[in-house]
Amino acid sequence: TLRKERRRAGLSQAALSQKVGVSRQAIVAIEAGRQVPGTDLALNLARVLDCRVEDLFHLETEPSVVQARMAEAREAPSKRVVLGRVLGRWIAHPASSHTQSAHGVTRSQSGNRGRVELLASADHFEDNLLVAGCAPLLGLLAQRSRTPRGDLGASWIPRGSAGALDLLDAGLVHVAGVHFEDDGPDGLEDLVRKHLVGRPWQTVTLTRWRQGLAVPLGNPLGIRGPEDLLRPGLRFAHREPGAVARQLLVRLVEGAGGRTEDLTGPTASGHLAVAHAVGMSAADTGITIEAAALSQGLHFVPLSEERFDLVLTPQQAAERTTEAFLNLLVDSAFRRDAEAFGGYDLSQTGRRRDIEPTSLP
Repeated sequence: TLRKERRRAGLSQAALSQKVGVSRQAIVAIEAGRQVPGTDLALNLARVLDCRVEDLFHLETEPSVVQARMAEAREAPSKRVVLGRVLGRWIAHPASSHTQSAHGVTRSQSGNRGRVELLASADHFEDNLLVAGCAPLLGLLAQRSRTPRGDLGASWIPRGSAGALDLLDAGLVHVAGVHFEDDGPDGLEDLVRKHLVGRPWQTVTLTRWRQGLAVPLGNPLGIRGPEDLLRPGLRFAHREPGAVARQLLVRLVEGAGGRTEDLTGPTASGHLAVAHAVGMSAADTGITIEAAALSQGLHFVPLSEERFDLVLTPQQAAERTTEAFLNLLVDSAFRRDAEAFGGYDLSQTGRRRDIEPTSLP
């Protein structure tokens, strides 16, 4: 519990390292459980933090277990999850892929309540931010939040815009990411107020991008616009219900005189999954963002320009961990990393706006 006691004493990792005469990297390694201090260092840490050695270190004879609110009510005998504390309660989301490190494993579940066996001390996950949205950049931000520069942590929960706002409204994530056509001042406000009624919210711009059709390199089928999607036999990669890309598809296809129900093909969850489906020839085309198409070496047919914003409460925005996460948006290393993907416009990244509460008629 070194991290917890250090914070209670109001010390940074650097300040504590100076007081006990070791490097900051040593403190980082001890807090992360990668290094066990010797007797002298353990006693010195306890002296500086005005506590007992037993308050800082203990032997774990059996895994810790917490009671958590399960974001998905599907029951499973054993399920990898990521954790965070939202509004004072533990929230567990399924780990989204084999590449995402889990914080715990669900050992039992009844409805939306479950017992989670932790894979490390609970202190490691107390300040973990749960960030929902469909932008692949959220995964990059979550990874960068776990660098040696600090003890901030964040987990990306892939969701479409409507799903992310619903999770935020239910108190199941700290931050929701949404995208919308950037052609008027009220697009974001209307979207947020539809899902979050009666409370003030703050938005922070992550990026601007183009959304359009991903097609194989060279565009062998000559797909140029929504009217081409009505061709018989065309395989289209659909997005999940509630996704903004799905709404865009409905508007464009109906404007071309067709029906989305007539478009056949697989359903893909997320921009990267759509691009992957086209890249693997499981679909002829699908609506995704330019960066996702470029990542698969695909040709891109632009249809609309959009902005992707993060949405959170003013209270959450003022939290130390949230502020540190938002500061990553203007970090030069993150910006260079994101720009290297191509397809992202970061000229407005970090801009904040307040949305006043309203009620629906």
